[in-house]
Amino acid sequence: MAAQKLSVDKALAREERVRRLAWPILLKNADLCPKTQPALGWRVGNADTIESLARGLKPKHIEALGWTEEPQILSIAPKSPAEEAGLKPGDRVIGIDGTSVDDMAKLGEAIAKRLDNVEPEETIMVNVQRDGEELAFEVAPQRACAVRVVSSSSGAINATARFKTLTVYAGLVRALPEDNDLSFVIAHELAHIAGQHPRKVTRNSAASGAVIWGPPLMALATAADWLTSYPADKLGAKTPPFTTASTRAIASTVKSVDFEREADYVGLYMLVRAGGHMEGLDNVFQVFANVSPRTTWLKVTHPMVPERLVHLEQAVAEIEAKQSNGEPLVPEGWAVHDHETAPETE
Repeated sequence: MAAQKLSVDKALAREERVRRLAWPILLKNADLCPKTQPALGWRVGNADTIESLARGLKPKHIEALGWTEEPQILSIAPKSPAEEAGLKPGDRVIGIDGTSVDDMAKLGEAIAKRLDNVEPEETIMVNVQRDGEELAFEVAPQRACAVRVVSSSSGAINATARFKTLTVYAGLVRALPEDNDLSFVIAHELAHIAGQHPRKVTRNSAASGAVIWGPPLMALATAADWLTSYPADKLGAKTPPFTTASTRAIASTVKSVDFEREADYVGLYMLVRAGGHMEGLDNVFQVFANVSPRTTWLKVTHPMVPERLVHLEQAVAEIEAKQSNGEPLVPEGWAVHDHETAPETE
């Protein structure tokens, strides 16, 4: 049981780190996100959540560790409304503004109903049970990007943006021990969502047929580019009429390279706006290059690593110039949303 508890603790620590780093990015970039929501800065879960975070454990193992269907606070972001109100990880949530909740479904309904109608500066009452005592806390939500941030138990060195969900994989959390590096990746993925890249990729893919043909065409283009780089005399014939343009043309079907380039650029702004720093971020790209060396010379779905580093340096210079001149840190050509006059909640 000790080993199983340790695995759960590790999973919760991973989730806490991801959520802790994501909070200021979601909060400080609300005006760059097309949709926002009142947020508390907490992560609540139950036995099912633990089973998802610590894959491989059976329900009976999780139950033996004391986890039930009752909602429990898993993590709280620093300087978030939840922390400022006095809530703590481990608190069992039993009510929202007088409405009793005893499972995640009821909590979700109560929270959604309350936050949909919350006014600026208004507080909501959160009732919890802590060490056998029932306590009540007034929490004043803050407006943040309407994005759900979660961690995955996958060992892949990756992070993904899917419409309104940002997922950071366990492999990436381990590969980037420096918080600022991981924050940059989170900001990069948020830029994808804020720029509505997932939706545009789906729309472009459906229009072009790439949903069906994209993967095999990508594989074919990669093979073609490999053949192009192979000496013609060793092929025993003329070099086939393929170049890296074939890969670029197919990738452009879903505009993935352009979207990745924009996410690097906007993500850097989002990182700095959230209090992060711009030094040493080339390490992030080197980590991905180590995992996939071909990214140093082949452009498929992402820009090549050397190209990304050059563009990163240009973005750093641009941001430093704006900081020196006292200009707002808004990416060039990027929309700023006034959510105070037109709030959107989800």
